[in-house]
Amino acid sequence: MPRRTKAQIAREAGLDPAAIGDAIACAPAPTAIATQLYSQATMTKMIARRTQQGESIDQAIAWASGEIEGFMRG
Repeated sequence: MPRRTKAQIAREAGLDPAAIGDAIACAPAPTAIATQLYSQATMTKMIARRTQQGESIDQAIAWASGEIEGFMRG
């Protein structure tokens, strides 16, 4: 089966293809940080901390902030 374009998928969903933007995970973080955020699933883990572990949004963000600081240290 040939790959469908983003415009084809948008039309099938009843959306205006011109209104669909590009989604880049972890943008606008610098590449080195974004790569770590993506590969370590930091955003997914942050959501899980909120939804599965019952942490507050502020607690989940604080945890993610600490993770990002670690990425920045290297």
